[in-house]
Amino acid sequence: MSGVVATMPGGGPEVRGRSEALHRVLSTVASLLVAALVLKVVLDAAYLTLMRDFFSADPTIDAGPMRIVLSYALTALAAVAVSLDVALRPGPGNVVSLLYLCLVIVPLLTLFGLGAPYSDTGFVVTVVGCAAIVVAVRHAVPAVRPPAPGPVLRALLVGGLLAMSSYVYGALIATGGLQRMNFDLELVYAFREELALADFPLANYLIPWQAYVVNMAVLAHCAYRRRWALALMVLAAQLLLFGMTNHKSFLFAPALVLGVLWLARSPLRVAWGIAAGGAFVVLAAWALFALTEQIMIPSIFVRRLFFVPGELHLWYHDFFSSPGNPFVMLSNSVLAAASPYPYPDTVPVLIGWTYAGVEIGANAGWMADAYAQFGAGGMVAFSVILAVFLRILDGVSAGVPRRLATAIVAVPAMALVNSGLLTVLLTHGFLLGVLVLWLLSNRQGGET
Repeated sequence: MSGVVATMPGGGPEVRGRSEALHRVLSTVASLLVAALVLKVVLDAAYLTLMRDFFSADPTIDAGPMRIVLSYALTALAAVAVSLDVALRPGPGNVVSLLYLCLVIVPLLTLFGLGAPYSDTGFVVTVVGCAAIVVAVRHAVPAVRPPAPGPVLRALLVGGLLAMSSYVYGALIATGGLQRMNFDLELVYAFREELALADFPLANYLIPWQAYVVNMAVLAHCAYRRRWALALMVLAAQLLLFGMTNHKSFLFAPALVLGVLWLARSPLRVAWGIAAGGAFVVLAAWALFALTEQIMIPSIFVRRLFFVPGELHLWYHDFFSSPGNPFVMLSNSVLAAASPYPYPDTVPVLIGWTYAGVEIGANAGWMADAYAQFGAGGMVAFSVILAVFLRILDGVSAGVPRRLATAIVAVPAMALVNSGLLTVLLTHGFLLGVLVLWLLSNRQGGET
């Protein structure tokens, strides 16, 4: 009987294939789970020491052991959900879930577990649940792969991107960009005010598109093809753009793109690399501060990168869950005609005044923005919309090497940590990134 089973056609390879697939899934889940828990431990330690001492992050809620245990349990659930997304649907969309896990969900659970102000159990559970919804819907929805653009359309698209680049750099220079050049990070906000006074048509859209999508796509392509001289030219162009605009994210975007391009040789590598890399960044910033006593290092790489996005989620939930504060219901978007906007200031300014006491742009990630729009139901609805968009991204990028596609959309994916979904799709250029991938489809060779 055993001999009959052993000689069945395809039986052996099929069983081995299933065993290998299960091993890949389990390896991905285990690796990301461990890395996420390590990141949680590091962030907990940073919050209890560095953040409390230097940023007045004293807890106002009695945390207690059960709250801490719940925060670790939710971290594990979120990590397992995202790791299943990576294992079962490998593609450029994975970077969205991975970045949100490491830069929003895990820090948010640190704040919740250690009793940060405005922590709410129901809200953090909803956040983790929405991460799982994105995974489930992305797995259920089939991808649709459109045909590649023809040569004429491809030429028109390339010409349009070149014209846009010429307009952006030309308009910045014509409005005094070279005169307001600044590379001092401590002075960026003052110089950014000068940029606001020297505005030009469509600047709010075209400048981010140039910095986040066009420049980064060319950089990723050059690095992927090992054309290092051209890559250096793109870096110089990005540095020039930062100097004329003083948006710090423009300066750090190339590091994200090149890091993702290097990591994304395999789904497991990019998953583990982002989570473990987050822990390394926190520890490195901590060590550099101990050596140099430069407070800006942990301010940028610990507080701003990790804790501010999570804290803003708590602020948004607290404000829009309070009686008398109606949901925005997309009245601050391109759909503003559908309903009147209920507040005297923009949502980020309103949140900044309410919780920080100053006029700051308190821009929060897509889940916080979804809550501001429609509450918990909005978070669920936007989770479904994001998952469908990621499946569209999967289909469009099918003709592009996976790690190149992942690197091209890494910066717009990062923007979801600090901006609403609709804002990222349009203003931060995620839709343009999908268009660029379509332009590149069936023209790249090599690995997938």
